[in-house]
Amino acid sequence: MILSLLQNSTEQFNFAILSEETKDDGSRFEKDFFWCIDPMDGTLPFVNKRPGFSVSIALVDRHGVPFIGVVYDPCTETLYHAIKGKGAFKNSVPWIAQRQNKFLSYFTDRELKDTPRVAEIESILQEKRELLHLQGMREISGSGSVMNAIFVAENGPACMLKFPKEEEGGGQRLGLRSDCLSLSMN
Repeated sequence: MILSLLQNSTEQFNFAILSEETKDDGSRFEKDFFWCIDPMDGTLPFVNKRPGFSVSIALVDRHGVPFIGVVYDPCTETLYHAIKGKGAFKNSVPWIAQRQNKFLSYFTDRELKDTPRVAEIESILQEKRELLHLQGMREISGSGSVMNAIFVAENGPACMLKFPKEEEGGGQRLGLRSDCLSLSMN
């Protein structure tokens, strides 16, 4: 359904498409812009009938700079969107995240105790907590990466941490970096 809706723009403006659900044809490197689509980020929460999944669509230039981004959370019927140079919006209202906590919130897809490299992650989180002079830390698990990134922005100071995958699939298959720490101080 998403592909059929975007088809007109791909033809009219000569955009490429990169979707997690289709084979990567490499056209995003040849055209000026491409639609980057993840129709179901957070498959596990979706399958388990829990919140934490979303639909994500972005218009990105061939150098990886996003120009338009849209995330829809069907569980809360919340639509987030951003336009380069115009700001970010939540349900069409300017989205301004604010710092709300005196502790570090760690958002993750699975519980820390069940995560590979747990000692390394705990060390990084402790270092960030001390650096920011925060009183403690809380862990919130169970959502997909896109919703976790939104939760980081909405619940600062907060972070999510993903190491590169060993196997093919997900963000690595799409050529996206997954070895970064996302930290919101708002």
